[in-house]
Amino acid sequence: MVAIAADDADATASLQRKLPAIAVVRDPDLVTTSAWGLRIGDADSPYPGTFVVGPDGAVRWRRIGGPAGDWPTYAELDAQLPR
Repeated sequence: MVAIAADDADATASLQRKLPAIAVVRDPDLVTTSAWGLRIGDADSPYPGTFVVGPDGAVRWRRIGGPAGDWPTYAELDAQLPR
């Protein structure tokens, strides 16, 4: 699993410590988040988004939240993961 964060280096490092099983990478220029349709106009922060991508690279499921955040529950996400 990979998490992509638009946060500064310190916040990204803190998130990595909280989520050791997930590779956390920075996207300070919002290049990746823009490509995935998460950019909010000219804002410095993107919409929160959660994607499940299959081994073939196809997006199997996605949840895009609003500007205030709208994360799926662990149960919702778990139900979308391949078995």
